[in-house]
Amino acid sequence: MATQAAKAALRPLLAIAQMKGGMSYWMWQDPYLLGFMNFTASFYAKAETNNKIDAAGLGYALIEAFENASNMNGTAIAEKMTGFMDQKDPNFLRSMQDATTIALYNAGSITDEDIDPLVVEANKGAEIIMNNFGGDRLSAVSANMIQLTYAWPLREIRKEEHA
Repeated sequence: MATQAAKAALRPLLAIAQMKGGMSYWMWQDPYLLGFMNFTASFYAKAETNNKIDAAGLGYALIEAFENASNMNGTAIAEKMTGFMDQKDPNFLRSMQDATTIALYNAGSITDEDIDPLVVEANKGAEIIMNNFGGDRLSAVSANMIQLTYAWPLREIRKEEHA
């Protein structure tokens, strides 16, 4: 159950990467992208088990999910993420904070939207998204938060690859 939830959580993020030019080796080395995907997959794996999954079970679910998503060695990716966490890599930690904000916003757990800078910034673009694509405010703000966070490093990686 947890492994399937982790895999499912990564699918939309991988789709965004494909739309931004495909998945490259560097995507799986980037501390921001790995942190974002790590939190997202972990969050949904834990939710699927009502937070009853132990650390070993979560680790196994993440390794399998990352291996499936990347077609690379999931253990090596997990070790890289552990290294970023142990080193307190600022981009890795920031991405986990951003992914947390998005998950809490989607769950309706952010009560004062005027305080969180990511939510404030995403709200600014929500009207444009709703006017152009329709939909509700929650979806528009959430989509804009993804564009402001996860999608940004993908653009930078593409620039570096083509420089």
